[in-house]
Amino acid sequence: MGTRTGTSHTSAKRPANFESDRLSFRSLKPSDAGPSWTDWLNNPAIADGLGVAMRQLNVSELSGYIASFDQDRRNLIGIFEKPNGKLIGLFMVEIDRRHGNANCHILIGEKRFWGRRVAYEAGEALVHHCFRQWKLEKVMFCPLADNAPAIAVCLAHNLHLEGILSEHRSAASGKRVDQLLFAILRSDYEQRLAARNKESAPTS
Repeated sequence: MGTRTGTSHTSAKRPANFESDRLSFRSLKPSDAGPSWTDWLNNPAIADGLGVAMRQLNVSELSGYIASFDQDRRNLIGIFEKPNGKLIGLFMVEIDRRHGNANCHILIGEKRFWGRRVAYEAGEALVHHCFRQWKLEKVMFCPLADNAPAIAVCLAHNLHLEGILSEHRSAASGKRVDQLLFAILRSDYEQRLAARNKESAPTS
């Protein structure tokens, strides 16, 4: 068997802390639990979109849920509005450190931010963080087939549709729904970034 090269096994075990133009992002702490986002996760449609089964959590239970994330293989990252620091959404990121892969879910819980390309901006910032700070090799998003906003974000970022898992999840209604697997490799990301920088470079 040959020796594999080129894959980083750098640990992601340090709190996430990064930002974009309108948003900031950091690893959540149990003290961040609050009633505003218990309402998000107690909404079956929203919870299904995030890919988690959570119902009727109170603040104390939510604090315990946050504490269950080790910020290494399982990361829960808050999405905050600038400059007031209001929590408006979440990332859940599961990392396979051996293979350098990240499986990501995104939730924009505050409805007043829906349709304002906030999920697009947040997704771009997370992908950049995964490749540049966590040194991962592949980033995946796995929206349910009926989650049109999440699919639109994946398509807008030109992520590759690698597969469809038939009737892979049970929705709040009890109906079985397909789950899609979109992904981008580090090599593709770097090529796209280089092309974008070249297009924006001033000409002499």
